[in-house]
Amino acid sequence: MVLNTSVIELRELDASDGDVLDDVFAGLSDESRFLRYLTPMPTLHPQARRVLTSVDGSTHVAVAAFADGRAIGLARVIGLGGHRAELAVEVVDAWQGRGVGTRLGHWIRDRASALGFTELVAETSAGNSSAQALTRKVFPDHVAHREGTVIVFTIPVESIRPTAA
Repeated sequence: MVLNTSVIELRELDASDGDVLDDVFAGLSDESRFLRYLTPMPTLHPQARRVLTSVDGSTHVAVAAFADGRAIGLARVIGLGGHRAELAVEVVDAWQGRGVGTRLGHWIRDRASALGFTELVAETSAGNSSAQALTRKVFPDHVAHREGTVIVFTIPVESIRPTAA
């Protein structure tokens, strides 16, 4: 089932949006948390929460998807130094497979390009076929390699063409 994304609102987050992170985290099953964070994560550790809420609009940018005023997904880029950034996307279980991740991926892709990042890096569990499919769809010019149980995607940003508004 594909979602009519016109009912989904996207909004860039700021450092005061910790509740949005909490809501999305609460909407993830234990399996989804494991696949997203690559480790069991029954609760969001305070240090991880501090890092994930420290958005600044330039080296750490996050966008959230909302449906009926409720946070249903997040995407972010976090600068790694130079012009490289880490990419992450997560969608609450009830909304997975409905186009939310793709919409978030396009938005964060275009934002990373506008910020001058030249390369994105994303890691996902080798067992997370949904995240791998999303990465391949939104970033067709990627290079992927396996490191143990993790697939590492390297994405050249200069090849990214912004999505038409």
